[in-house]
Amino acid sequence: MKHAAWIRQALAVACLIGSAWASAATSIVYQATNLDDTVTGQDRWQYSYLVSGTFSPFDSIWILFDPSRVESFAPVSQPDSSWLTDTVAPTPVIPADGIYMAQTMSGGAVASAPFAVEFVRLDNESPGAQAFEVYDGNFNFLGEGMTSPIPEPRSALLLVAGLLVVAARRVMRQ
Repeated sequence: MKHAAWIRQALAVACLIGSAWASAATSIVYQATNLDDTVTGQDRWQYSYLVSGTFSPFDSIWILFDPSRVESFAPVSQPDSSWLTDTVAPTPVIPADGIYMAQTMSGGAVASAPFAVEFVRLDNESPGAQAFEVYDGNFNFLGEGMTSPIPEPRSALLLVAGLLVVAARRVMRQ
């Protein structure tokens, strides 16, 4: 009977985590890859993005690039024909962010494969999280957020292992 209470608590926590995940709007995770430099003095990188969310026809995602840190970027891939991608170059003089845009071409579009963009980094730092904005087909603002790195599998395993240790101690005390 003691174990039944613990199982109910674990299921309640799992339901809360699941509902928070399901209710999240758009989320974008990224992986940054350092590419071979083809021009001396240029530090080439690639972002690969995985997008999740619910999209209506012509909704768009704008991922912003700091004009003081990047130049000359271009789309490399898009998940499928239900998406259209493009870029707007950063303008350091104004300064205006560069924009990587992905627009849905149909309702219910799902990114089944990663989006990718290559760019030249102006500073010596590794690329990190970026701001993004979401707009509907009439360019009405729907939301914003920050990209986050794809979690390493070892981190998830450590989290699960820690939770199992806590659960085992709790069961042993009862």
